[in-house]
Amino acid sequence: MTKPNRKLDRRVRRTRRQLQGALRQLIQEIPYNKISVTQIVDAADISRATYYLHYETKDELLLQCFATLADDVDDYVDTLEIDYVPLDDLTLLMFQQVSTNRALYMVLQDTTVLSSVMHQQVQDLIPLIHHTLRSTLVPSDALSLEFLAYQIAGALGTSASWWLDNKFDGTPEHVTAITLTHLRTAFPLVFRD
Repeated sequence: MTKPNRKLDRRVRRTRRQLQGALRQLIQEIPYNKISVTQIVDAADISRATYYLHYETKDELLLQCFATLADDVDDYVDTLEIDYVPLDDLTLLMFQQVSTNRALYMVLQDTTVLSSVMHQQVQDLIPLIHHTLRSTLVPSDALSLEFLAYQIAGALGTSASWWLDNKFDGTPEHVTAITLTHLRTAFPLVFRD
């Protein structure tokens, strides 16, 4: 499994960006299931051996194309000099990240790959939400906070799926506002004003 792009050597980050860019471009031209590793390395102008130093499979590379939320959160936390992201802000960051990858989502919409991408995004949200809950709520038992993090991550993933199904109708800010309205109703102790 690949390691996140954060804090990697500059050359490694550059190579991964080249491979991700090549895959993004190819997906616009060819159905994902028809793209080969050979086409990816040719488009990226990188050797096949180098490809396999970074990724084991094409699906792993695809998932890494979508794995930028944690990087965005790290940047946000560094900017604010806090150690967690408020859930309202995390929700907006997630929808902005989804919007950034709009073209990829639209191309993958009718494929089986999209469910893996959406599942991975929910899994990536869980530790971020859990950390925020531990930082902001009155201490509770750890199992309850973890369960709550799963529920909120699932709700956010469902909201992202709804947005995709509706062809990205509305801005990230608009969809965030809709989502937060419903989350405040469902989780009043967590999403306070």
